[in-house]
Amino acid sequence: MIQSLRQIKSKIRNIENVRKVTHAMEMIATAKFKTIENQVLISRQYLAKVEELLYNLLAHRGALNLPLLNRRDNQDKIILCVIASDTGLCSTYNSDMFCCVEDYIRQEGSKTIEVVAVGKKAFNYFKKRNLKIRESFLEFHGRYSEGIACQILNILIEYFVCGDIDSVVLAYTHFETASRHKVKLEKLFPIEAREQEMHFMLFEPDVQKITEDLIPVFVFNKIKTILLESFASEHASRMMAMGEATENARGLLEDMILLRNKVRQANITNEILEISSTAEALR
Repeated sequence: MIQSLRQIKSKIRNIENVRKVTHAMEMIATAKFKTIENQVLISRQYLAKVEELLYNLLAHRGALNLPLLNRRDNQDKIILCVIASDTGLCSTYNSDMFCCVEDYIRQEGSKTIEVVAVGKKAFNYFKKRNLKIRESFLEFHGRYSEGIACQILNILIEYFVCGDIDSVVLAYTHFETASRHKVKLEKLFPIEAREQEMHFMLFEPDVQKITEDLIPVFVFNKIKTILLESFASEHASRMMAMGEATENARGLLEDMILLRNKVRQANITNEILEISSTAEALR
């Protein structure tokens, strides 16, 4: 069915409005991404140095009686902290996260898993799934602050130290480039030593005291870096998605303008034919 010129003009206006919205969202996401990208790189480098020092300390230690190092005999009760977004329109950012988390839950089988949801999308997803949500942190909209990191970290430490939770696992999106990011799951608590090259070190005053002072620095910067990575990935995903939507709208707009011109030309041709036919009939 051939569309009328009025219908085509209405569609063109609608497409132009959509293109303006998606372009504006692309620009906002780009500005947010550029702001946070440099923070990710700096935080990642600092965390790497802190990790190196901490794991060297743990490798040299004897038995340290520190709450965040205490490994439980069983690992049956897990807190899973899932970091997603508060809003949509960010391509597969959230769906990739939930697919990875579902795989993890299936692998853990009979273990008791409870969720700390960061982001409204995570909260809504696990609420529908009827998985117990211990705590939720909403309405951050990809804006990092130390207050956010401290809130989340304090809750996770409290759950682990109180003794009814055996381990805390973080599910987040690791930022690689603007067009590439990957969902990761990492154990936060208990902090466990890693195999790495041993370095000769002198400790002053002693390993216990230095480790006690370093662990809070490590866990805070761990949470900070993970949040920054997640927020950068979210903004990059939305930037790419809105960029593609803007290009699609531009292509569709060109097609509709071409169709409008064809219909307009056809109408003009029909009017000329009618005039010619009328003039011929009057002769």
